[in-house]
Amino acid sequence: MTGIGKRINGRRPSFHIIDIHSGGQSIYASETGLPTNENGVEWLTVTSGSTSEKTDRVHLTLKSPLRFKFKNRIERDLPFHLLVRAMLRRISSLFIAYADGEPNLDYKGLLERAEKVRTAKKHLFWHDWERYSNRQKQRMPMSGIAGDIVYEGELDEFMPFIDICSKLNIGKNTAFGLGKIGCFRHSIMS
Repeated sequence: MTGIGKRINGRRPSFHIIDIHSGGQSIYASETGLPTNENGVEWLTVTSGSTSEKTDRVHLTLKSPLRFKFKNRIERDLPFHLLVRAMLRRISSLFIAYADGEPNLDYKGLLERAEKVRTAKKHLFWHDWERYSNRQKQRMPMSGIAGDIVYEGELDEFMPFIDICSKLNIGKNTAFGLGKIGCFRHSIMS
């Protein structure tokens, strides 16, 4: 184990995880390094295709700054296709690292269909923020987009991605809490 925190006499203090609790139940044992109670762990899955619930309007709240790049520059706006691109990137990288590999999704088709979804309302602003990195001995930019945005269009097939990313966060610096989104659905009126 490499340890955490500042180096003392050339070494970082080490630690050992003994137990992890969630909802009053132990979900990890140090003896095995595996979950102990799979009922206490939420397993996330991604499926391609639309949900049974019809959705033509979704309201997203960016609860913490969303920071991401498109064409090698930090974005200050959030058209739907860029949101979908950020969600697919996050889901794909996590599934490659921690699940059964890259999900079997039609990435190109999803992005083409995402371009047809329009922005109905938006109240987005740039939230300036930075943190000091002890490791790099400098201030690090953590600024990003914050606020609310409403999308309209054929959203059914994108809702599973929005749902999963509302639990995972998206964009850069998610380990620092950036990219947290909240979602409110609006179903088609019959």
